[in-house]
Amino acid sequence: MTQQVLLVDSCQIFRMGMREAIRMACPQAVVTEAATFADAYAVLKGDCGTTLVMLDASLPDCDGFIGLFQLCNEFPEIPVVLVSDRADEASAERATEFGAAGIVLKTSSCLDIVNALTAIIRGKKWMSPPIPLNDNDGEVGAIASLSPAQFRILAGLQRGLRNKQIAYEMGVTEKTVKAYTTTMYRKLGVSSRTQALILARKTFAG
Repeated sequence: MTQQVLLVDSCQIFRMGMREAIRMACPQAVVTEAATFADAYAVLKGDCGTTLVMLDASLPDCDGFIGLFQLCNEFPEIPVVLVSDRADEASAERATEFGAAGIVLKTSSCLDIVNALTAIIRGKKWMSPPIPLNDNDGEVGAIASLSPAQFRILAGLQRGLRNKQIAYEMGVTEKTVKAYTTTMYRKLGVSSRTQALILARKTFAG
């Protein structure tokens, strides 16, 4: 089933990174973006077929918990995930009480965010801090060590993009992408695009 994800966050750069994480968790996902609660509400009122909402907890025009409560009450059939920078137990309990399908922490690594989204898309709750990595799983640990920029490049490679296309999407030069890629290969312990894609496929398939 194709996921229609509404991504609500005031920061464009964060939305760019989160969009890549959503695609990693669900390659068929169609992502619609909104920078304010008002814009998000208008999208949902327009009956766009949204199946999941990712809601920033600190929007400029609406407190995240108030927005969460409103969306969960007006659109009970659509799971709402709160994206927050607060990891305390009280915030998690409050989000649960207001109907959140999960909490994704902005401070999480890219891989942890993908794991959270994968679980939520499958209908599971995600209210705890990121799942600890298996110390014996070097491949997972290697991907988890990537910076958001390196992760975006890996995601671009999985989509079959060339360096020039990835550079255009990220708003950087092709030379910068090549530099990031070299560092990424070193972190992953590989020496080519093919090896990096094989490792990523093994990791996310598990």
